[in-house]
Amino acid sequence: MTRDAESFVAFFRNLNVGQRNNPTTSQLVSAFYSAGAVEAFSVQGNGTVVFSALQATRVCDDALLTVQSVCAYSGIAMVRPLSRVLQLAEQFDTSEVVSRLELSVFDHVESFPVGLPLAGRRCRIVMAGRDYAITENEREGESNATLVLERILQVPVTSRGAPTILRLAARAIR
Repeated sequence: MTRDAESFVAFFRNLNVGQRNNPTTSQLVSAFYSAGAVEAFSVQGNGTVVFSALQATRVCDDALLTVQSVCAYSGIAMVRPLSRVLQLAEQFDTSEVVSRLELSVFDHVESFPVGLPLAGRRCRIVMAGRDYAITENEREGESNATLVLERILQVPVTSRGAPTILRLAARAIR
C-alpha cells in the first residue's frame, strides 16, 4: 500500500460480492476509488476491502453510499487501521486451532462487559477489547461469533475467519 496515506480495512456487514443485491468486486473497489481512496483491493467475496486514504471514515462512508446506489445492499461498514488488524492477525499465527478462529469487529463499547474466556453458542470468546473480539468456534468451518456477540453487546457485529484475516495480512504487506 502507499506510504502517503494510511491503510485501513473496511469490514462490510452481510455483503457477499457478486450475489443478488450485492455489488460486484469491480463495483466495490471502484466505489472506494470514486470516494478518494489512493489504493483499494477486495480481499475476497465477503466484503473485506483494504484501502489507503487520508480520511478513512469519510472515504468508507462515501464508498458505502455509492455501493448502496448501484445495488440493493443495505448494510453497514466498519473501518479499522490496517496496522491494528495486522496486530490482531498475529494472534492467529500462534494458534493450533487457527481454522476455528474468527475476528469480529463492532462499534466501540465502553468496555467488554463480561469476563473471558466466555462460552457462547457453539463458540467461546477468548480475547476482546472495546471494538473487537477473537472467538474460537467448536468446529472447523463454522461462524458463530457474530450472533453471540450481538446478543451480548447489543450492537451490530461483523466477523471474518482467521484464514481470511491471514490472507489479508499476506496480501497487504507485499
